[in-house]
Amino acid sequence: MKTPAPPRLALLLLAAATMAGTTGPPWPPTMVKQPPHEMLYVVARSPDEYDRPFVLECEAVGNPEPNYSWTKNGQQFHHDRHGDRITQQPQRGSLVFTNPGDEDEGLYQCQATNIYGTSVSSAVWVRKAWIGEIISGPPKVVRAVEGEHISLDCEPHVGGYPPLQFFWVIMHSNGALRNVNSSSLAVDPDGRLHFSSVEMDHQLSDAVYACTATSAFRHEYKIVGKVQLEVEPVPSARSTELAPVQQYVSSSNVKAIRGHTLRLYCIFGGKPLPEITWSKRGTESL
Repeated sequence: MKTPAPPRLALLLLAAATMAGTTGPPWPPTMVKQPPHEMLYVVARSPDEYDRPFVLECEAVGNPEPNYSWTKNGQQFHHDRHGDRITQQPQRGSLVFTNPGDEDEGLYQCQATNIYGTSVSSAVWVRKAWIGEIISGPPKVVRAVEGEHISLDCEPHVGGYPPLQFFWVIMHSNGALRNVNSSSLAVDPDGRLHFSSVEMDHQLSDAVYACTATSAFRHEYKIVGKVQLEVEPVPSARSTELAPVQQYVSSSNVKAIRGHTLRLYCIFGGKPLPEITWSKRGTESL
C-alpha cells in the first residue's frame, strides 16, 4: 500500500524550519517586552553629575528566533555607529544607553522579524529632562495695601521638561528656608502666589518670598526669583473687609488621563477668607 504524500504546505514549513536550524512548530514573532510611551533621561552637565543609563526594552518570542532592528524618527537606526555608548543586549533587541547625550532625543520603535513575519513594538518618545538656566538678581519690591488681595508672579520665567512644579518659600537673610504655610495663601500651576488678603505680618523684616522651580525626575530645585513685600497699613476707621474676588480657576475644558492625578484649581481672594465649595453637574456639593 502506497503512503500518501504529505501536503505541500507542511513540506514547505518543514523545509523552512530545517534551514533555520530550529525545532518545534514555527511561528512568527510576538512582543513580550516593549518600551513605555515615553522615556526620560538626564544628560550630565558638570563633573559632579553622573551618567544615568537607561534601557529601551524590546524582546519577542518566535520560532526561529527573531532578528531585531530599530527606527528613530522614521529612519533606520544603527546603534553600532555610536560606539559603546549605545549597545544591544544579546539575544534581545533591548537598547542600553550608557552615556546619554542631547542627540539621543527622538521617536524610537523596535521590530522583531523572522521568516514568518514581523512584530512591531509601541513607539517610545525619548526625551531629555532639563531645567532652564536662571540668572539670579536682587529681590523685586512689591507694595500692597492691608486687606487687599494680590498675586506675586514667579519671575523670571523658566522652562523645563517635564513641566516644572512651582512652590514658594520664605528665605531668610541667613539663607535659611521655611515653607509658606497659611490658609490665605495659594499657588497656581503657573507659579503665582495668591494672597487672599494682605495682612501686616505678611511683610517680612529679615526675609523675602522666594519662588522655586522643581523637577521631580531630576531630583533638584532652583530658586527662580525673590520678592520683598511691603504692606501699607490702612486707617483703623476703614473697613478691611473685601468681597470674594476670583484670582485663579482651572480652564472650563480640562483633559484627564485615566490612572493619573488631576488637579482642579479654584482660588479666590477676599476677607474674611471665602468659603469654597465644589459640585458636579447634576449632583450635590462634593
